[in-house]
Amino acid sequence: MVRNRRGGWSACAAGLASAFLMTFLVAGGPAAAGAGGNAAAGSAPSRERAYVANSESDAVSVIDTTTRTYLRSIRVGDNPEIVAFAPDGRRVYVTNQNSHDISVIDTALERVVLTIPVDGPPSDVAVSPDGARLYVTNLVSRDVTVADAVTGRVITTVPIGSPTSRVAVSPDGARVYVTFGGRGTATVWVIDTSTYLVTTVPFGNSPLDIAFSPDGRRVYFTDFALGAVLMMDALTYNLLATIPVGPEIRSLAVAPSGSYAYVTEPQTGRVWVVDLVAERSTGAVTVGNLAMDVAFTSDGAFAYVTVGGANTATVIDTATRRIVTAIPVLIAPIGIAVGRVPGDGPVPPRSSVTVLYFSCDPSGRGAATFTAAVTSTGGTVQAGTVRLFADNTLVGTGRPDAGGRVRFTAPALPDGDHQYAAFFSGTEQVAPSASATLVLRSGPDGACGGC
Repeated sequence: MVRNRRGGWSACAAGLASAFLMTFLVAGGPAAAGAGGNAAAGSAPSRERAYVANSESDAVSVIDTTTRTYLRSIRVGDNPEIVAFAPDGRRVYVTNQNSHDISVIDTALERVVLTIPVDGPPSDVAVSPDGARLYVTNLVSRDVTVADAVTGRVITTVPIGSPTSRVAVSPDGARVYVTFGGRGTATVWVIDTSTYLVTTVPFGNSPLDIAFSPDGRRVYFTDFALGAVLMMDALTYNLLATIPVGPEIRSLAVAPSGSYAYVTEPQTGRVWVVDLVAERSTGAVTVGNLAMDVAFTSDGAFAYVTVGGANTATVIDTATRRIVTAIPVLIAPIGIAVGRVPGDGPVPPRSSVTVLYFSCDPSGRGAATFTAAVTSTGGTVQAGTVRLFADNTLVGTGRPDAGGRVRFTAPALPDGDHQYAAFFSGTEQVAPSASATLVLRSGPDGACGGC
């Protein structure tokens, strides 16, 4: 928004009264309309959870996979992308691209208990089957960091000599498979976990995501350049099958039965079903733009897919291949992991409401301001952080005052319509929330408070 030549501002929002807008209510998380209610309603929590990395919210969403409800969000590092469970379910590891570290979440406490610095932006993280080691791929430094999964101490760094993207540990823990995914890379790197020696295996065109058969005898890769799933013999590294799927596929997950896999195709919003026994694709489920990652529940009955275009975790019934529900999460979900956690977890946080409104001097001589007001079921909120976005760009950050309000000066933007929204980060006691979008118009003929 810019100050116009008359010194005035123009505000345009359909149905806007006194510059207030309808709010987006979060009950233990984003509004659960169509998501089966909310955790605060008193339903007994299950022992299985889905953790979703929301890259533009700097937070991980927690979902109860039995009731398919949003429970809470957990603040992590800057730009989280990938999530991995410890085998015992007691910890979850999250890669943070911009802060160059790994957040370690205690699943019983539902909070970050350790932050592990790494050398540059981490691309992926995998946990050894015994839960003792972390393997982190580093896109810029072209290596794999090996760290103690409990203490975070770096044990060694394994040079690869190429940018690295995805990483996976074999079920027996003996090998670590690494890919880059760049078009024409045509390579998989295999690390011996006892010696850290690297074997370079020519393979495919652009192998990216990695998954294993339950018995560990087969390794599956998505190859977006070939538009296919590649099947590798885990011992000989030979190519066993090329299964055509679709163009520019990204992530895959093998069902617990090992008989089929789900594969995401972000640009078309489809999730492909691949029969690994018959070695063919058997159709797709359309979930929406930017279908990013997929994970199965432990019984294989449902698949959870992160959909960035809708900011949801969409649930597919694997028996019928129908969408059961789409659970709202935070902004730009990417990675997802599903696993069983010990205990029932902490008491769900109180819900919150964020309202954004706009004000200025009607004479046009005063500065335009935004105010974000945050309240919860326990009253006004005086902790946490509120961020103001203009056209999806962060333009202001502040902490609520004693009245639960944060004030921002309107930024200078080009003439035209601009969308503003406020996001409350949440605390351990209060769930996050987001305002509805306020559309304001700036221009040379604008007048404060009118369209």
